[in-house]
Amino acid sequence: MIWVGGIMNRLLRGSAIFLFAFTVISFVYLISRFLPNVHVSVKVLFFFGIPTLASLPIMLRQPALFRGTNYPLLFGRSVFAVLAYGLTFLVISKLSLVDATLLQNTAPLWIPLVALAWSGERVPLKVVLGLIVGFLGVFLILNPLSGFRFNIWIAAGLASGVFYAIVIHALKVLAGRLHPVTATFYYFLFCTLMVLPFAIANWQPLDLRSLGLLVLAGLGYFVGLESVAYGMRYVSSAIASSFCYVAILWAAIFDWVIWKQVPTIETALGAVLVIASGISVVIFSRRSHPVEVHGVTNPTPESGNL
Repeated sequence: MIWVGGIMNRLLRGSAIFLFAFTVISFVYLISRFLPNVHVSVKVLFFFGIPTLASLPIMLRQPALFRGTNYPLLFGRSVFAVLAYGLTFLVISKLSLVDATLLQNTAPLWIPLVALAWSGERVPLKVVLGLIVGFLGVFLILNPLSGFRFNIWIAAGLASGVFYAIVIHALKVLAGRLHPVTATFYYFLFCTLMVLPFAIANWQPLDLRSLGLLVLAGLGYFVGLESVAYGMRYVSSAIASSFCYVAILWAAIFDWVIWKQVPTIETALGAVLVIASGISVVIFSRRSHPVEVHGVTNPTPESGNL
């Protein structure tokens, strides 16, 4: 009974931490919606730049962590991360928040296909069935009964999911070769350096409100990642990844309360299928695919905070 109680304690604690983490990240996406006049590249700069500065003291306390390897892969991963989040912020400004969030969260559906194309990894039958259900959900989100609303912004949202799936699989390839803290720091740093020229080229003077919201978004993303890293000490990565979909629930609440937008029946049903499929794909793939949750993968207690 003590053993069972201990497991339940860890599960409840981990669940509470993840609920907090993805609630914070959901508010980061909401903040982006309130900055329609700020260029996407500037949003991405703060999104990665603030965590870079916040994680620098951790690196300086342990200089050995600066010794990285696989720089080409680290750089390539950052390219797709910038594309993924850049498209997400762009789509958030064009579609409802729930649609944009849902399309980005199709990433788990793409991961097995990316792994197949990249590493030739076999896709188990159970995962294939889960993918079919998930893509059926995506089809419903396109609302075929009311005119099939596929457009450039939905395509961009789906592309953000594909690019984020590549980011996740790249981390799987890096796993075991690089300290988790080192991988996360260079992820932030390379993304920041990569988007910096575009942000400078598109920079416009920021009022205090916009500047404050951008800084808040960057800090929120960092706090969210810190919470994810801490929470993964209490529950499995499969359980952790299921909490990503909390962002979709929050997006629906924000759309309803702030913009009076209620998801259609097709969108709601599609969301249920995508979420169920994403969770099943993670569970059935967990033995062969380490799960990354917003840039964090199975951190060990000795790795410190990310």
